[in-house]
Amino acid sequence: MATRLQIPPAGTRLLLTGNQACALAAATFGCNLGVGYPGTPSSEILDALVMIAGSHTTQWETNEKTAVEKALGASMAGGRVIVTMKHVGVNVAADPLLSFASTFNSGLVLVVGDDPGAHSSQNEQDTRMFMGLFANLPILAPSDSQEVYDFVGAAFEISDRFRTPVVLRLTTNICHAETPVVTAEPMVHRPAGYVNNFPNNVVLPANFRKLRHRSLHERLPALTEYAETATLTREDAGTRPEFGIITEGVSYAHVKEVVGEAIPILKLGMVFPLPLGRIARFVADHPKTVVCEELEPYVELQTKAEGIPILGGKAFFPREGEFTAGVVAQGLAAAGLPVKEPTAAAAPVPGVPRPPTLCPGCPHRATFYVLNRMKANVFGDIGCYTLGGLEPLSALHACICMGASIGMAAGVATVARPETPVVAILGDSTFLHSGITPLLGARWNGADFTVVILDNGITAMTGGQPNPGVESTLEGASTPKTDIEALVRALGVEHIAVVDGYDVARIKEALTAAVAHPGVAVVISRRPCALMPTKRHYKVLRVDHGKCIGCHTCVKVGCPAISLSDELTDKGRRKSYIDPRACIGCTVCQQVCPVGAIVDLEAV
Repeated sequence: MATRLQIPPAGTRLLLTGNQACALAAATFGCNLGVGYPGTPSSEILDALVMIAGSHTTQWETNEKTAVEKALGASMAGGRVIVTMKHVGVNVAADPLLSFASTFNSGLVLVVGDDPGAHSSQNEQDTRMFMGLFANLPILAPSDSQEVYDFVGAAFEISDRFRTPVVLRLTTNICHAETPVVTAEPMVHRPAGYVNNFPNNVVLPANFRKLRHRSLHERLPALTEYAETATLTREDAGTRPEFGIITEGVSYAHVKEVVGEAIPILKLGMVFPLPLGRIARFVADHPKTVVCEELEPYVELQTKAEGIPILGGKAFFPREGEFTAGVVAQGLAAAGLPVKEPTAAAAPVPGVPRPPTLCPGCPHRATFYVLNRMKANVFGDIGCYTLGGLEPLSALHACICMGASIGMAAGVATVARPETPVVAILGDSTFLHSGITPLLGARWNGADFTVVILDNGITAMTGGQPNPGVESTLEGASTPKTDIEALVRALGVEHIAVVDGYDVARIKEALTAAVAHPGVAVVISRRPCALMPTKRHYKVLRVDHGKCIGCHTCVKVGCPAISLSDELTDKGRRKSYIDPRACIGCTVCQQVCPVGAIVDLEAV
């Protein structure tokens, strides 16, 4: 691993993304352990933390649940720990989180990256509703990188003071936008060590009924009192006191752009518990007040439930999608508030539309091509291979969440037993994340379908993070990699085939045999990611236009390096063309061409 960067001295001014600011703050404020599972938009937090010198350990875990459980242990040992994930990862981690919420342990900050607009997610769930109103955990909502940095320090202090996990809720814009950060004085935290506390640490029904549930509710008044006076929330004065805006997170930046200094703003920094007394006083001073918040009407509903007379919120703003300055300006204008036009964005440069697709040389392409030809019912998972469901491959027909592919396929095979093959497909990282248990259950219950594990040796979709299937950790330490074939065999699966992800004929042969096998069969398609850790080049191919018949079979493999040329066949069909700048020489198109028209670039 590269030499670690030193924590800068107090007062240093830096330009950082929210993710970088979070990592630097963790190291600055005495973090002992950073742990999580990669998921956009929060992946880069641990990627950045591992590059910063300090007394912390930084690790990826196999999934979010195990990451939280490791963090809980570190907290019980008196450590300071941040655990990172995206919003849907909180669902995976909910079991330990909801139980741990009622204990009294300190030093734990849960950093969640929400994804308004679903840029890279299967939904837009709002962590404020889940971890706030449901789990009763304090939530901080920063608006820029400086606040991300400051709020990490505040979160550790709140966690220590009230002995509770604290949630730092980020969103895509906050995670990825760069804004200035001025650093604080670094500190070192030394864990006190684990102390036995049976009533607190052992989740028995008797302990929960007598102590833990009541203690959770008894903690809330103190947290609420803190929220009412904390400097995390602030008020911006304005020249039009009859109006007011209550907002939080990145919405605050959009509000400031469209109202400037004209309208008073109550910017919430702590959003659970809400400082309802402070909100009531603000509304009393500014009778025409609107709530501006992305996604759910979280602040609005609680404010109205308290009987505080606001004009509204979601009556003027959408409940879905990522906010922009234009969306905010339109909503405020609809509410009757004076706004100025937001700064016009630069006009986009016209370009050729390009739908999302697997990368040139992706080792998953041949497998999807074969599955399409087999007309299989394919149940997929979350990963870049989900793109196998798009044209022209069109070989993935259902995708819900991490690990669901095997369970869905087992359910279909058990109930419907269709004539067409039933196939579950998932990546190596996803299999290790949450595919082991459903595969064990499917084999145990005698299900009859095929599982394809696409092993590209990396967690590619989120930026190339290591996983237990590779030979190094996040910190660069050598470690034995998990033998996926041996693991599958240990689960009781007897029919296993390992194929080269570029070998079309062998993939077809292995899948045909797997489908014919009674019971659960597993095919492991193995070939390194074409881009990770660096872009691979095997050779470059070209189309021999003297042989090309314009059948477009090569186009159907869905490689973005292949397009149609202006040269026509004698039947008026356009011949294919391979862009030598994009081709890496995987040879999949060469293998499927029926007339041998795809040859090496150097071939005459």
